[in-house]
Parts: sequence; structure tokens; C-alpha cells
Amino acid sequence: MNILITGSTGFLGQALIREIKDSKYKLQLIVRKRQQREKKFFCNLENIKKVKSILNVLKPEIIINLAAEINFSKKTKKMYTINTLVPKIFAQYCKKNNKYLIHASTILVNGIDTLYSHQSKLKPFNYYGKSKLSGEKFIVQSNCKYTIIRYGGIFGKNGPKHLGINKLINKKNSNKRILFSGSINSMRNYIYVKDAAKDIAKCLKLKKYGIYYSGGQIISFKRMLNIINKKFGKKNILFKENSTKNLDQIVKNTIQFKKRAFSKAIDDIK
Repeated sequence: MNILITGSTGFLGQALIREIKDSKYKLQLIVRKRQQREKKFFCNLENIKKVKSILNVLKPEIIINLAAEINFSKKTKKMYTINTLVPKIFAQYCKKNNKYLIHASTILVNGIDTLYSHQSKLKPFNYYGKSKLSGEKFIVQSNCKYTIIRYGGIFGKNGPKHLGINKLINKKNSNKRILFSGSINSMRNYIYVKDAAKDIAKCLKLKKYGIYYSGGQIISFKRMLNIINKKFGKKNILFKENSTKNLDQIVKNTIQFKKRAFSKAIDDIK
């Protein structure tokens, strides 16, 4: 069974490939740079004609779309193409050919909230969230077979820097002092990248159609930073409380399998 994966060289994409590489599936990996390698196919996702062409050539039975253009501060044409139009094309292909689409999305389609779930309103506050929500809507409206997973923060080794915890993890070998500024007792349930990949693998295996939310252990920033300091044998992460108000943001986990504790994830990274 052929699976086409976009975002295959990214943070989550690499974790997913490691998770399912020994399975029965034949992986077809979309890459951003030209490579003369088996199973890897160059496709600039900004080129809509090329995207349609590669679908017709490869004829995947399953598409896992992990590609995203992330910019929290400004609107870009590339963001609309990658986050909105590409999912639309994938959904149209899957509907026409009776195939299956798994799409990685974000809780930012709900904007800012304290608890993210199916009861949360769809009120994105920036263009990134709006573009991802538009992509989701095209998928749902196509009436294809789909799974959409809305993630909050995903952490791990070499994780994206826009998540503060990843900055701290990536600097674990530095002797320089690192300052954390925020509401230290606020709660989060970021998900470890390997667990995020398992989410997708489980949905793939069980054909869990619909929209899901995924998060990890609920834990405060203070506890997370203490664990990182302890596990890496450092005392170089300092706390600076700049808010007396707790700003909790919890993602209700609707994909039911056991996620590892934050401390266990840090052990794995270590």
C-alpha cells in the first residue's frame, strides 16, 4: 500500500518515518530538494500544477500531509498555498479516487483558550491559524475519508524553536545561563514528537476518521524546567516570573493511547 508523505524531512515527518518504516506500507516521500534517491520525490508544494501531476503519477492510496508554512506574525502567499490550497487538492484527489487523507493541524484554529476540545470555538487570531482552518474546511467539505489531528506544542530533540521548551532542550549542552520568562505555574500538555508520530500511526492502522485533539502529560512550566535541569545535570535554566496570573492551555487528548510522562520523554532525549 503506497503512502505519500509531505513534510517528510521535518521534525514530525522524520519521527513518523521511523515509526512506520518497518510496516507493510510503501513510503513515497515528498522532499523540498532534488534528490536522486529511491522513494524520494522532489515537489515544490507552491507549484499547484506539480502537486496535481505528482498525485497522478504516484497514485498514492494514503496521503499523510505534514507540510506547513508557519509564520505567527504576518500573512504570506506561500502560507495560503501550503496550508490551504494543498490540503484542498489532496482532499479532492482522495474523494475522487476513494483514498484516505491524514492531515496534521494545530490548536491555533481555535485561537487562544484554556482548554482545547471539540467544544472550543473556531476563532484563529493570526493568519497561520486562519490558513490552517481554511485547509481543514476544504477537507471536511470534500467528504473524503480523512483524519485531522490538532496538535498543540510538539517537543523533542531539534524541535522547532518557536516552542520555548525546545529552545531549552536544544541548549542542554550549553554552559550559558538560560532565562525563562513567563508565568511559571501555568500548565501545558505539550506532546513528545515520538508520541505525536504514534498518533498518526494509530490512526493509519485503525482508520480513525474525523477530527481529533492530541496532547501529553499536564504539567507546569516550573516542573518542566526543573526536570530538564535535573535530567541534564545543569542548573543553568533560571526562572523569571513576569505574570501573577496563570495562563493554562490544555489540549484534551481524544486519541486514546498512553502518552509518556514528560520526565520519560526527557530521559529518551537525553
